[in-house]
Parts: sequence; C-alpha cells; structure tokens
Amino acid sequence: MREFDPGLTEQAGYQEVRMKRLSKTVLAAAAGIMLATLVPSASAADATGAGILRPSGFSKEEIETIVHDYLLDHPEVILEVTQKLKADQGEYQARADKKLIESQYDAIFSDNRDGTSGAPADKAKTVIVEFFDYDCGYCKKTKQLILKYLQKHPSDVHYIYKEFPILSDESVYAARIAMAIQRLYPNKYVIYHNELMTRADKIQNTKEVDDLVTKLGMDLSKIKTEADGDYVAKKIMDNERLAHNMGLTGTPAYIINGRVIRGAPTSMYQLEKLISGSY
Repeated sequence: MREFDPGLTEQAGYQEVRMKRLSKTVLAAAAGIMLATLVPSASAADATGAGILRPSGFSKEEIETIVHDYLLDHPEVILEVTQKLKADQGEYQARADKKLIESQYDAIFSDNRDGTSGAPADKAKTVIVEFFDYDCGYCKKTKQLILKYLQKHPSDVHYIYKEFPILSDESVYAARIAMAIQRLYPNKYVIYHNELMTRADKIQNTKEVDDLVTKLGMDLSKIKTEADGDYVAKKIMDNERLAHNMGLTGTPAYIINGRVIRGAPTSMYQLEKLISGSY
C-alpha cells in the first residue's frame, strides 16, 4: 500500500511500464498503418510473430528499415495513433470503472457508518467519495483544494469519507478514533477530520490524536473504548475490502460522479474539470 503520486498518476514504476507498453503498441500500430499502404490486399502478405502483416518477398530487416524510414518521414502518424490509443484506453477504463461502481454501489454510497458532509445525497449535483489516509501527503495537498471548492459550492456537493489507513500505525490509530467519533459524536467527525488533514506534518504519535479529541470537547476514554471495539474494526476491514474490490492500492483515490480517480488533482482547474466530467 502506498500514496499515489500527484497529477492523477500512480507510482512511477507503474507509469514507466505503462508508457513502455504504450510506445510498443504505438509503434506496432503505426507500422501496421504504414504496411497497409504497401499491401493493398491481405492475400499479398503473411503474419509475422509480432502480429504485423509482412509483404511477401521482404525480409524482417527490410521491413524494419521501411517502417523506420516511413515513421521518420511521417511522424504525425505516431501522434495520431497515440491519441487514438489513449482515447480507446480512456473509454475502456471508464466502462470498467462503471461496472466496478455498479458491483459495489451499496458499499460505496449507502454505508451509513461513513462520515458525510455537504448537501444531502438526493439534493446534490455532485457526489464525491474519498479514500484517504491521515498520513498521506498528497491527500493533504488535495484536501486544501477540496475545502476551497466546498466553500464555493456548499449546497452542490455530497461528500463521503472512506477511512483507508495504510501508511502507518499512527494513521490506523487516527482512523479508528475517527470512526469512533463518527459513531458517538457524528457532528464532530468532519471537524476532527479536517483538523488532521490540514496539518502539514504527519502524525508523530497517538498522544497527538488524543490531545485533539480532548481539545474538541469529547470524552477521550469513551472514544478509545469505542475505537477498540468490534464495530470500528469491522468498518475499517470493510473499507479495506471495498478498496481491494475497486482495485485501489494507494491514497488518495476518489469516486466523482460515477468516475474512479486514482491519484491526486494538483490544481483547482484540474479538480473542477474532474467534477464537471470534462477532464
């Protein structure tokens, strides 16, 4: 488990592998387009091991030279194919995410154990679900953007908080305390959440969390007893299961108007585009 990198990307290794695969696909597709111009009939070609048509009478080396020279003379082909592949991949991911959301709908949107804020779900223009960790730096950076957006649109958004502690023992403790607060002092949950998420530093120790509970006027002993109970343990486990079923392996992650966002928007412009569905 890890923090997702900012800019709506996952970890660098994943992106590097993905780009290498995309590059190979782009080159193969571009080569196919180029060869199609050389071979007007499929009967005049045979299939190579790479799945690209090879004109009869050409060696592998000759074809590679032709492809190389063609792409140098027509670099726009690579751009065209890349754009088409990205669009197709985006459409595929959107369809896959839609099925995921449909399969987990009740766990995502109808779990009354979750903290919520903003407009009622049936009145809101936008529903945002956040999977977060109290020690996630990217979560905290994005939280600043989200709070500004919520201040500008207080009656437009229904916000659902999914405690997903994966980064440290301290964040697990903070999440368990949060779920106890949500059950015993629900009107204090968002205050507690925002207090921790707007702190620049990670949680240093459990006393820091305990002090915040006391500062907010809650019974620390009662909260800690509830946090150690089965109700909270099951809720945290259910959130972990939901994240697993959704294919989420890091924080932050969001579901915005039926779309799964794996990573952190880095600007208000980007956040607004995601919410409007135009990103």
